Amino acid sequence: MVTLFRRPLRNPKFISGEVVKIKSADEIMKSLDPDTRALDGCLFTEQMQRYCGERYEILKVVSSIFNEHKQRTFKTKSALYILENLICDGNADDFPHKCDHACFLLWHEDWLERAR
Repeated sequence: MVTLFRRPLRNPKFISGEVVKIKSADEIMKSLDPDTRALDGCLFTEQMQRYCGERYEILKVVSSIFNEHKQRTFKTKSALYILENLICDGNADDFPHKCDHACFLLWHEDWLERAR
């Protein structure tokens, strides 16, 4: 198993069942590496922008990811989250065709805040 993120291992900031608010697209964009459009390896896609500013329940805290292309599992050191009902619509930014996998969108901990 390979480590995907550089941050030191720590407890997740949020737990399953907790309601969080996704930060604004501008706030998230400022946190991204301009070359990769990612934070610590977690990609922020164009389709994710429509959910910014909204509140969602955390469905699951993610600690590892399986990369189909590389056929490997990567362990995360930063918490990632799956939010209820937020699923990829198949329009991937860099794909010339629509994907049919219907994967959950992954949200980096730094892109979320506690809902008030």
